[in-house]
Amino acid sequence: MNRFHLPRLAPPAALGAAMLTVAAVGLIGTGTSAADPAPSPAGTGKAAAPATDLTQHPKLSLPAPDPAKWGTPQRGADVMASSVRADGSRVITFYTPVPGESASTLYQLLKKQGVTGLQDPAAPATSGSTASGSTASGSTTPALAAAGITSCRYGTAQLYNCATDSNVAHQFHWTNGCCTDPQIWFVDHTGSSWPVNASTSVWNQTPGIDSHYVYGSCPNYSGQHCVGVTSANYGCSGWEGRTTLQPSSTNYYNIAGASIELNDYNGTCATSAGTVNYAKNSSGYRQATCHEQGHALGMGHNSATDSCLYAATMMASSYEQPDTDDFTLLSQLYSVAY
Repeated sequence: MNRFHLPRLAPPAALGAAMLTVAAVGLIGTGTSAADPAPSPAGTGKAAAPATDLTQHPKLSLPAPDPAKWGTPQRGADVMASSVRADGSRVITFYTPVPGESASTLYQLLKKQGVTGLQDPAAPATSGSTASGSTASGSTTPALAAAGITSCRYGTAQLYNCATDSNVAHQFHWTNGCCTDPQIWFVDHTGSSWPVNASTSVWNQTPGIDSHYVYGSCPNYSGQHCVGVTSANYGCSGWEGRTTLQPSSTNYYNIAGASIELNDYNGTCATSAGTVNYAKNSSGYRQATCHEQGHALGMGHNSATDSCLYAATMMASSYEQPDTDDFTLLSQLYSVAY
């Protein structure tokens, strides 16, 4: 059912009273804790910004999608890895290369680092398969196709799973849970260089899904989703950021949990594939933050040079935010109820 113009529901106030402590910052899931932002951890140098007030962030008024812009999926520049944990849950990690590095080069670097479940970026895309090449378990819904959405690519933008699986019904998405629109809380644990708050406010302009910011801990609102955003010095790893999704055990394309990791390393270094440059200015930090948050919401890469989802991390202000095609495609993904 198309619910594009339905109003959003506010979280039930009574649910804010029950809070749990986050057990581990980097874990995927819906870890919860005190509603108020936590004090800045020692050494981060970041002030604890207030949680998002959605009334201060109006949605964009987007025109109806142009039917001529539904296009053919393109191969992405990221590298995907799919693995199964000891508890039987599957996770899919999306690695974003550093500037100037190809997906094939990053693929080889990750193989040498012992990353398992990697998908060769040179392999052809499929229709009806998971990132690991096997048929997904669990049911799926043709809701997007029924709503007249005929492709997972719109203009220069495409969805997270589109480069691997072109089936429009096989695109990863968050469920509505408590509310008319899915409620996503980006829980900030990053250092001072990463503008998670500002980037979240921009993504929240997308109709059909609400993106909230909170520092340090996740509010325990039933039916809402938390995405931990962390940063650390991962060294000369070949990647600038990585986003990990955990598909639901009952419907593979429903996202059960997600996390974002951003690489603090900033400089030039040598790898077995050659010299790579991680150097980032403020625009580079902003783009990398926006880029990984877009992946966590369900977006893949954008081939235009005015989008934060452009494959390479650039150092210009024109790459700091999503473009119109990004907003339109993401709003269409969430124009149906899941």
